Amino acid sequence: YTFDDFLNAVRTVAAVETEPHGKIRRINVEIPALSVSDMRRLKETDVVGTYTLFQETYHRETYKRFHPTGPKSDFDYRLQVHDRAQIA
Repeated sequence: YTFDDFLNAVRTVAAVETEPHGKIRRINVEIPALSVSDMRRLKETDVVGTYTLFQETYHRETYKRFHPTGPKSDFDYRLQVHDRAQIA
């Protein structure tokens, strides 16, 4: 699925309203590392309470062994995700 699909799912869940409990006030997410622009889009939903990124290890050599290629292979990009969140 795409990030747009994910944002649509977040908005759909946030729109749920039931009696007598009312609306969902916040949604906590555990999703892959995002760019500053995607962090801004996530923030614009105004329903995300907590953003979590699972990091298997902070030991660079071990991390490189587990993720030698692909989108998770950039250790620094993943490690700095919360810096990008603050910028957003």
